[in-house]
Amino acid sequence: MDGKILWITPSVRDILGYNSKEVLDKNIKDYYFEGNDYYRFKQELLVNNGVLHNFVTRLINKEGASIWVSANCHRKYDDKHEVIGLEGSIRDITMLKKAQDALFTEKENAQVTLASIADGVIRTSPNGAIEYMNSAAEKAVGVKHKDYVGKSLMEIFNIVDEKTLGTPPDPSRLSVEKGKSVMLPGYLQLTHPFYNKKQSVEVIASPIRDSDNSITGTVVVFHDVTESRSLGKMTYLATHDSLTELINRREFERRTSQALDNARSSKENHALCYIDLDNFKAINDTCGHLAGEELLKQLTTRFNTVVRTSAWIMPRDTPLANRVLWK
Repeated sequence: MDGKILWITPSVRDILGYNSKEVLDKNIKDYYFEGNDYYRFKQELLVNNGVLHNFVTRLINKEGASIWVSANCHRKYDDKHEVIGLEGSIRDITMLKKAQDALFTEKENAQVTLASIADGVIRTSPNGAIEYMNSAAEKAVGVKHKDYVGKSLMEIFNIVDEKTLGTPPDPSRLSVEKGKSVMLPGYLQLTHPFYNKKQSVEVIASPIRDSDNSITGTVVVFHDVTESRSLGKMTYLATHDSLTELINRREFERRTSQALDNARSSKENHALCYIDLDNFKAINDTCGHLAGEELLKQLTTRFNTVVRTSAWIMPRDTPLANRVLWK
């Protein structure tokens, strides 16, 4: 019980490099890499009523290097049931420990990386339950770890379509169903639950697969595009008619000039079509300008369904009473 080594198997040479004679009658505590581990071993043995399973520690081999071992041990009794020593076994787990440390380091690096990026990152189980969110996601969504783990993504991810105000499909479930990365369509808006802060976002979900190619979860990434979308809206408003959302005169002239230059340099042909709306003034005079505006909007919708995307349609920049559509 004082640590003196009385008997070992020959396999100790494979683990520590010593033969049996070299360690007999030596004290086991001299082979611990850290002296405190021996006393920790005795303390845990006492706490666990003389039985230890998978006690992990480091020992010193014959070359002076440390190795990680897992020890199983129990008290040994004589015929009178009095404790006369300890017996057990050790297993070299150095490679396993290195692998665990490498995985831990990799995980730590991944966590640090995810915490430092500006995009929100959410990991879910295959059924859509949230398992992890990085700090950017927590801040944008407005929840902490204890409040989201186990909840479904759409319970706390308050996104709507900016135009229809409808709720889009769950991107994590959509990704699992399709078995590939998916990007939610439309213009999406994320609302903070407490501050009512709104931001435009793009949302992409991808399946996570194991070595057998089985889906073990999904990762959902959302990117704040509020600024770029605002700039896009400003550009759009500067080049489009506010009523019909067709290109305005300035943009039409720019594109026409570009087409003329292209025709001269590339010898390509272009066509210009002028369309006049007969008796449009009568509609404004008899039904009012609101009816005239509605007619123009309906004509715009109709034109956009039949004209190819490479063509341009514009309303002429004249008073509404004489307004016409150009193509």
